[in-house]
Amino acid sequence: MEIAKQTQEALKRRLQDSLVIIGSGILVFGAWSLIKVLLLIFMQDVETQRHFFYVDQGKEPMYIVYTAIGIITFLDLASRLFICFSARAEGFGRRRGYAYLVITGLMAILSTLSVITSARALAALDASFFDRIVTLTIEATSVFILVLLIVNSIRLKRLERSTSQEAG
Repeated sequence: MEIAKQTQEALKRRLQDSLVIIGSGILVFGAWSLIKVLLLIFMQDVETQRHFFYVDQGKEPMYIVYTAIGIITFLDLASRLFICFSARAEGFGRRRGYAYLVITGLMAILSTLSVITSARALAALDASFFDRIVTLTIEATSVFILVLLIVNSIRLKRLERSTSQEAG
């Protein structure tokens, strides 16, 4: 019985450490998203803007497009920060809520749609083939990390619940 308790404690520590590391990874992907958007805007490459934002320079006022992109980027970064800090707090044993898991799930769904879009765009085989491979790889890794965060958090919550039921 003592060995099983030690094994559960070790598993709990591993899951908590994993949440701290994954939470930090989410922050890195948030920074990457921000950098990517800023580079796309400041480089002002017309072809890139048409590809990513479906913008025709003569039709839409660019400030409206940039404002919309800024709002979406801010919401993405804010949600990733919330997920990061929540996962790290749970990993340190200070948080037990489910709200950040719902946001993580929505983020995973949106990232999956981005992966599908990137994979479909890859078939074009044009000059930006390398850029599309990089984008696809990064987005797929982001989905993997988000799903891993959800799985580890649920496993930790179940383990803590079963441990508290055995003790109580």
